[in-house]
Amino acid sequence: MSAVCPSPLLSVFIDDCLDKGLDLYEGGARYHVVAPCFTALTTTINSLYAIQKMVFDKTTAVTSLPELVQALLCDWGYKMEEPFISTLAGPARIQAQAERFQQLRAVALELPRYGREKNAELAAFGNRILQRVAEAGVSVFTDPAEPTAEKMVRIAQRLGTPDKPFGGFQIQPGTGTFENYVEFGATCGASADGRRLGQPLASDLSPTPSVADLPLEHQEARFLDALEGFTGPGADAFTSGAPTDFNIREDFPVASLEQVLHRFAQGQGANILTITCANPETFAGAAEDPEKYNLLRVRMGGWSEFFVAMYPAHQAQHQRRPLSDAAAPK
Repeated sequence: MSAVCPSPLLSVFIDDCLDKGLDLYEGGARYHVVAPCFTALTTTINSLYAIQKMVFDKTTAVTSLPELVQALLCDWGYKMEEPFISTLAGPARIQAQAERFQQLRAVALELPRYGREKNAELAAFGNRILQRVAEAGVSVFTDPAEPTAEKMVRIAQRLGTPDKPFGGFQIQPGTGTFENYVEFGATCGASADGRRLGQPLASDLSPTPSVADLPLEHQEARFLDALEGFTGPGADAFTSGAPTDFNIREDFPVASLEQVLHRFAQGQGANILTITCANPETFAGAAEDPEKYNLLRVRMGGWSEFFVAMYPAHQAQHQRRPLSDAAAPK
């Protein structure tokens, strides 16, 4: 890394880099942060919750795991093709099976969404998933496989000296999609939360957008309730950052926003909060007439981007993000 992208300015502010005479990227610092970045966590949580409710919960089950898997392979009944469906079954049977898969999707779409509503069961479920993912990422280094362990030893030997020993790794899991919620989603098949083949994923650690092939659903919920849904040891385990992206209307009361920020500062929610302020009508107008809305900006998890500079697929995903209100809708 130091051979192609050295960091001389940052290195002179770090004592060990100066003492060793080594660039930050050449191991000059005493401690080295390793930050595995996970993506699509909210989509994963909602999908696993859907599998639990639709397959394994005796009070709510509506299908078997093999049938659900086949429904996903067939894009919820919208892609009834070989090799997942035999054409020998005939058009009538194939159509009936497609309708069955679409009915299952309707069930999945009616289930609660993580971080979107006040649901203690789903919040606890999501926290467990987040904790296990973070722990798995850390364990790759704290309980490494032999090849990884050998590589870590070689790094310590190369970067450390008797006078300046290698300080080790700090493993800090994080989550983020940046601009890749469209690209990554395009490479993924249908998911059990009702999302179809190739549709965008949820951004960062944020509420999932409404699915792209159905009418826009704002999923309006009280901001403080949604924020509370992300509170817990699961999100806390992502120490290098777990951004939650929220959208509010332009008339969101200032006093209510102050309350949201105060709650966040007191530890409610994940550890990064980003807020985009724009009405659905503003987004729609900007997509149609960008010159009139050239100052409209949206949060991308790590920076703000001009909405009119984004590709249409990105604009569509932002328009489908849930809206948070000062009070729950009646």
